[in-house]
Amino acid sequence: MNNPHNKFFLSLGIVGFALAVSFALVSHATSKNDITYPVGELGGCKNETECFRFCDARDNLETVKACIGFAKKHNLLSPTEIEEAENFVITRGITQGPGGCRNQKECDTYCEDTAHLNECLDFAEKYGMRSSEEIAEGRKIAALLAQGAKLPGGCREKNQCMEYCNDPSHMRECVTFAEKAGFISKEEAAEAQKILPLIERGEKTPGNCARKDACEAYCADTIHIDECLAFAEKAEILSAEDLRDAKKFAPFIKSGETPGKCTRKAECETYCSDQAHFEECVGFAERVGLISKEDVELAKKTKGVGPGGCRSPQECETFCKTAENQETCIAFAKEHGLDDIASRITEEATKEAKEKATGDAEKELDACAQKSCSEMIVCLQGVGVKTGSASGSKEEYKLPSPVQTKLDACIEEIKASATGAQDAGKAHTPPAASGPAPLPTATNPAEEATRQYEEEYKKQYDAEYQKQYEEQVKSQVNCSLFDAAPTCDYAGAPGTQNYNLCKQCFPNK
Repeated sequence: MNNPHNKFFLSLGIVGFALAVSFALVSHATSKNDITYPVGELGGCKNETECFRFCDARDNLETVKACIGFAKKHNLLSPTEIEEAENFVITRGITQGPGGCRNQKECDTYCEDTAHLNECLDFAEKYGMRSSEEIAEGRKIAALLAQGAKLPGGCREKNQCMEYCNDPSHMRECVTFAEKAGFISKEEAAEAQKILPLIERGEKTPGNCARKDACEAYCADTIHIDECLAFAEKAEILSAEDLRDAKKFAPFIKSGETPGKCTRKAECETYCSDQAHFEECVGFAERVGLISKEDVELAKKTKGVGPGGCRSPQECETFCKTAENQETCIAFAKEHGLDDIASRITEEATKEAKEKATGDAEKELDACAQKSCSEMIVCLQGVGVKTGSASGSKEEYKLPSPVQTKLDACIEEIKASATGAQDAGKAHTPPAASGPAPLPTATNPAEEATRQYEEEYKKQYDAEYQKQYEEQVKSQVNCSLFDAAPTCDYAGAPGTQNYNLCKQCFPNK
């Protein structure tokens, strides 16, 4: 029920009140009929017009002081207004506002024009004329305007914006602007979006309230509770559960029988979070039907104190959302038979942990992608990613697209580097082994012993020959071509010449 456009009206008329006190007040100092003319303190002015002219000439600080003193002497302004005037004009020496404005009308006109918003904000901030929250709101509008955004309906000053946004047909546009400017939260915007269709159809808000605080004040009166509940139900502002509880609660609010005579949810929760009111609140909740008998027993068992000493739903939720407290909350829930709550906390904690782990892994992968090819592959393996062929068929983890692209390029680069080794390898196919020919199958023990000796000799000869051959090939192959490959699989499939050459250079790869 918050009327968001009212917030930025404060920014459009940012210096209104303060300037009204410090500049315009003296211009009315001679409006009382009991003042005797001529007025010596005001330059001997002989009538209201002359006195007005005298006090409006504020270039002279002494003149301004004289006019304020006159107003104070004759009680033409309230003590608060006099104090403000002395603070701004006498103490700070401010005699004119932004754009040289000299009275309230001039300053309001000047500062309500959005073209002067930054200047007026700077002035108001410098002299402390507005709260930090109001200044911040004004800065948000200034930033949006600087980006080319337009105020609703293209309005440029407060009255125009009020007139435009008070039209029900424009409220949706105004709510959207208020959310974009950061004047209302997403939750408030969502609440407003529920109400807008009703207003656009001509429905009236409770008491025709136009702002959240006004609506809350109206609905806090027990006389209006039924009207407000009916509107909340129609606008679907409350959840089904909250609406059900509110209807149960309403008769007791009317009769003043609620704990501490509270009328709002926040008030009741604050009152009942006090241990001194525990029995009263539990008894009331049971009588109204807000909690079951089982919950009553649990509440009595725990004395209304949850994990970490929390005493209200908000406190307990805040406590249990913190990662280091989740084990405490799970243990508390299990201890008191709240298995469903324990399961929910566990599920939420697991989900958060997975999301965090995914985020951390992606950061590590991005860091790997910044390295050279050989370093990148080692880095990825350290993260726990299986780096196989360019197709990615061996990946345990689906890599982000930029990382996968870099990995594929590195694999192709390694294969291309290995291609140069093929020609060197082709010239070194091992010749047939030259040793003694196999002997015929032995037919007696002496011949059998000789045959076994000859075969063993042949194996040793062939092994030595193969070793000499490999050393010869290795000396002629540029093994640096395979340096970047973390394994010889990157040079080629097992059994291929590239694979074999890589193995000859690096047997352990």
